[in-house]
Amino acid sequence: MTAQPGDSERHIVPRWRSLAATIAAGELSHRGRPRGSGARLSSKPLQAKVELTFQARVTEWQIERDLPAAEELVAAAIASQRFSDPDAQDAATLLTRDGSASPTTRQLANLFLKSTSDAIHSQRRNLQLRLQLNKRKRLLEIYPRDSLLLTETALIYLFLADRTKAAHFLWRASALTPNDRYVARSMVRFLVHIGDPEAAVAFSRRLTASFHDPWLLSAMLAAGEAAGVPVQGIREARRMLSSKNFSEFDLGELASAVASIQLRNGGDRLARRHFRQSLLDPTENAVAQAEWARRRDGLIDVTQAQLSVPGAFEAMAWEAYATADWQRSLDATRKWFEAEPFSPIPAIHGSFLAAEMLHDPATALSLADDGLVFNKHEPTLLNNKAVALALLGRLDDAEQTLSTVGVGNDGIAIKATRGLIAMRRGNLTVGAESYLQAIQMAVDARTPEIWARASAHFAREIGRYSPAIAVDIAGHVERAVLSERWKSVRVAPDVAVLLNQVKAIEAVDGAIDHIEDIRREFIERSGDVVV
Repeated sequence: MTAQPGDSERHIVPRWRSLAATIAAGELSHRGRPRGSGARLSSKPLQAKVELTFQARVTEWQIERDLPAAEELVAAAIASQRFSDPDAQDAATLLTRDGSASPTTRQLANLFLKSTSDAIHSQRRNLQLRLQLNKRKRLLEIYPRDSLLLTETALIYLFLADRTKAAHFLWRASALTPNDRYVARSMVRFLVHIGDPEAAVAFSRRLTASFHDPWLLSAMLAAGEAAGVPVQGIREARRMLSSKNFSEFDLGELASAVASIQLRNGGDRLARRHFRQSLLDPTENAVAQAEWARRRDGLIDVTQAQLSVPGAFEAMAWEAYATADWQRSLDATRKWFEAEPFSPIPAIHGSFLAAEMLHDPATALSLADDGLVFNKHEPTLLNNKAVALALLGRLDDAEQTLSTVGVGNDGIAIKATRGLIAMRRGNLTVGAESYLQAIQMAVDARTPEIWARASAHFAREIGRYSPAIAVDIAGHVERAVLSERWKSVRVAPDVAVLLNQVKAIEAVDGAIDHIEDIRREFIERSGDVVV
């Protein structure tokens, strides 16, 4: 069965975007701007220096007609999908013929010239990143101590799935300007991303600015929560949140970090107050955190206006999912992935939605593959890819994919997927046993919501052999979900979708004689499902 990203925990760790995107979001505005002092610091003058428009690069090419101008124009053409633009074609031709261009640049230019927009779409990001990387390497030869340039280079390497080089450039940047907001928040995000939140906490605590800048203090609190270590800085956070020296926007993520800590510690009333404060003038990250909190406390409100904050794709994806608007959720998830491709979560969520809710295993496979470019050993992505392959009838490929999941990751979803593959091969006995093991694991772990999902998947596959038995199993699941004891259990919407699918399945010829025994085994292993 496909799996969703773990939704039990979310921490408001900083986003890591390009410098231009961070400036555009207003996150590098002047510190200490008083509340009520007017609009956020305009980023337009800075943006103009960082990011030229496509037409500006065309003009530059028409004047200069040299190698740097050609690289800039081809990169812009890729970004804006101007594949047939004559100036971009001329620039790419120059890159293929200029012997001083790097081999990578010539290779990418050749690919640009040979590809149509449809053919190049899947390679567009890599093309653009490689050209950006070449540009930054040249700039670093001139400005080797530019910490912002080093940090952006690290981000490109992370987008290219090279964590080692990303770490190298990021630590160089941190050594030069450790208290710079862009550098420090990028470092915290990177360390949490690679699974070392303890290092993120240690790094943050060494910074003098962490206790004076709300953007850095929020990052430290979020890293501490992710690491599960005693939180430091709460007193300073409360002081800042009641101060008149910062704008609501500057305090948004700090208020969200404090609210999240209070929510986990049972301080619901205080958490709601601070979540409200975080949404007065929120970042999209604060909106996503509040949307996560709303799924735990229905008294936390996130308005449509707040969901419309620029870039709030994660929050929109989850809000649409909660309202069973599957296509809108998938559309937002795609944009979320584009904004944060190195995070496995949007790819997991998107592949789950496509496979289970939209019945589109081809799209699920594509999304899982996209995510695996950046996280090639991520077990949930590998599982979701295997499910998509099985649903497409590519059972050998599905089994091969599942075999690459590392030792120790053979959890409930993996067990259930082994059952799916076996049952699609026609091996009911082996497949049913795998599903029943997954169901037993969910019962033993006291996770009724996972039991419901695994059982619903099992019912769907049983329905290919005996619709009557499948309906009986589905009825057992429905009775449990609707019972009084399940009122506090958050059952995922896909369970109802799967149970409805059971009613529409036709039997496979020659149903296995002992399917009734399998039904009894399911009832026995499910037992009196404990909440």
